[in-house]
Amino acid sequence: MYHDRDTLGSAALLAQAAEIDPQGQGGHIEGTRDTSGLVITPTSAFLFYGQWDVTKTVSTMNPHGGQQGIEMALQKGQTPHAIVSQRRMGPPFESWLLSRLVGPDGICGRLLKACADQLAPVFTDIFNLSLTLGIVPSSFKQSTIGPIPKKPRPSSLNDYRPVALTSFVMKCFEKLVRDFITSSLSASMDPLQFAYRNNRSTDDAIAHLLHTTLTHLDKGRSNYVKMRPQSVRVGNCASSTLTLSTGAPQGCVLSTLLYSLYTYDCVATSSSTIIVKFADNTVVMGLISDNDERAYLEEIKHLENWCQENNLLLNVSTTKELIVDCSKKQERHYQPVRISGTTVERVDRFRYLGVHISQDLSWSCRTNSLAKKARQRLYHLRRLRDFRLPSKVLWNFYTCTIESVLTGNITVWFGNSTKHDRQALQRVVHSAERITHMELPDLQIIYYKRCQTKAKRIVKDPTHPNNRLFSLLRSSQVSSLQ
Repeated sequence: MYHDRDTLGSAALLAQAAEIDPQGQGGHIEGTRDTSGLVITPTSAFLFYGQWDVTKTVSTMNPHGGQQGIEMALQKGQTPHAIVSQRRMGPPFESWLLSRLVGPDGICGRLLKACADQLAPVFTDIFNLSLTLGIVPSSFKQSTIGPIPKKPRPSSLNDYRPVALTSFVMKCFEKLVRDFITSSLSASMDPLQFAYRNNRSTDDAIAHLLHTTLTHLDKGRSNYVKMRPQSVRVGNCASSTLTLSTGAPQGCVLSTLLYSLYTYDCVATSSSTIIVKFADNTVVMGLISDNDERAYLEEIKHLENWCQENNLLLNVSTTKELIVDCSKKQERHYQPVRISGTTVERVDRFRYLGVHISQDLSWSCRTNSLAKKARQRLYHLRRLRDFRLPSKVLWNFYTCTIESVLTGNITVWFGNSTKHDRQALQRVVHSAERITHMELPDLQIIYYKRCQTKAKRIVKDPTHPNNRLFSLLRSSQVSSLQ
């Protein structure tokens, strides 16, 4: 989803999320409905996904880049080009998990892992020839699209995410190219893109968004993407293959890097606004002072124009606007936000990256949702206990299915939650302790440990947007962060 959220300061405004879809022929959907919902056929799904076409190209090959998997060959009288060395081919093959999954070419990861030494020289020559000619073999570009639901009850094809299954050989090739391109890029490029990067997570995106909100309140195309054979698979049925020249499909190794490069210039144009991105989930946040909304509204218009110029479409139906105004003065009236002629819905709460953010910045909705979900899973824990399974199994089940729910994004919301909300969550932990007859970690302790871990990582990463929020203490107190 492409979230598009905007915040106003003294009266801070947030707008939630519009999904960006590549702009093609629109929303023509083939399919039938019955009492159980939408019936999807591989052919109709493929015709839907096949409309997507992206024409923007990004030049990313830097002759001064690093040496991670791909090296530069500089010969007299020739243009420098990237080459793959055989000694760097082994690790990518050997790193694949022993998966039974096979790509469209029928080659599984086990085969590449077992025969890495024998296959590395062969694929080294193939990859180098591909890099030299600038052509990717069509067999490498073959992919199978698997529609993955975005929500529990999909009602249209827009509710499915088309994830591409490519061959393991192509993934190895993409990994080598990705590492080479990444080593050539600046570490500070697009600091507000929190996806597809090391030491970044949904916690960071949400925390940066909330920190900026509170701060405002305190103030007042290449050969790679062309001719790709694709088909859609739903269950055991598959559509016929169609060759497309579209953007890199989701699921490819290079897709995340190419998307980040594609959207790196989507940045705020005003000092009173910011654009926070997590993949295609985007928030536009603006500070409004003295009832002046011009910068905020112009930023939204700039985002809309940027999407149109880059063949991306804002899904206004999923875009929400939230006003955060903690002032005690009389109620203010704000201009409605319009995108493509449609008024954006204004709400008192929305869900961003799995976390419910309310108009008053309280966390009762979040904690109530987590407590309810965790209590439902206590039933399965009781059943496992009744079967007299070992304590280790009960511990693992609690950690994976109950504690993981209670502590999701805990560094963002737990510190500002009320005592009543914390007690409601802790009661779930106590219930689990009575079921398992074991002492389980306290949520407060988990919160402190995770905050310390995250703070250490941010302090050590000077490119992190939140790095400036930390300052090391003097003398021996510095060791508290080390």
